[in-house]
Parts: sequence; structure tokens; C-alpha cells
Amino acid sequence: MNMESRLSELEKMVQSLFDSKCPPSFSVGGMVFEEIEESKIILQSLPLCIHEISLEGKLLRMNKAGVEMLGLMRETDIIGVDYMSYVSNQDKKRIEKLLKSSIEEGKTYKFTFIASNNKIFSSCFVPLRRNGKIRKIIGYTYDATSA
Repeated sequence: MNMESRLSELEKMVQSLFDSKCPPSFSVGGMVFEEIEESKIILQSLPLCIHEISLEGKLLRMNKAGVEMLGLMRETDIIGVDYMSYVSNQDKKRIEKLLKSSIEEGKTYKFTFIASNNKIFSSCFVPLRRNGKIRKIIGYTYDATSA
């Protein structure tokens, strides 16, 4: 299976984890069934950045691989930071347009950009809807610098 096929499968898996109408587990007497915890482990251990962006363009969450890709130590270092601050000046206008369109029009985008740390990242914006409204943008990013 080539890289594009694997990324497409990964995108579907990530979307389904974020987009399920009811969580794959529930709590009974303080005991939570395993599926949610397993999904969290999958997202945290992927060698790709998995991120959530607010409708205001701020980072809400990111897995460990993403934090490391940015050269940071903790997930809390990215919370509330403007997503665009990690995009190079030369790509900022183009990526701003994609993010705005994803937020306002609900469009999904796959793109490559140069980050502010001069690495080349391949990424996507996927609108996450709840009750028909776009609530946030999710996506994945991988380091394509040496690809």
C-alpha cells in the first residue's frame, strides 16, 4: 500500500474517531469501557501530527508527535496558539485562505506548506460537524521534508 493510500485510510480513521455521534464507550458505576481509551492511545502514538483547530484559528489539541514536530515539549505549549503562527510567511496567505474556506464553507483540503521552522509539511483541514454545524477543524500533518 502506497503512502497516499495509507494516509487516506488514516484520514478516514481519524475522522471517524472525531465524528462519531456517540462515543464508542460509556461509563457505568465509574468504570469506562475500553474503546475511548484505545482510540486515545492510537491518536497519541501515531507518527503523525493530529490536530484540532478552533473556528477562530487557534490550536485546541495536538498529539505528542505534532508537539515534537514543532520542537516543543508539552501539548499545553500549543493550546490557544494561532495555527498560522506555525506557517512560513511565504505560505501564510494561501493557507489562511484554505483554513477560512474550511471553517466558513465546510470544505476539506489537503495541502503542502513550508512551516515557520523551514520544514516542509503535508497536511489537511477537515471540518468536524455536530448537529449540522461546523464545530472545529481537525486534521493530520506529516513531515515531508525528506520525502
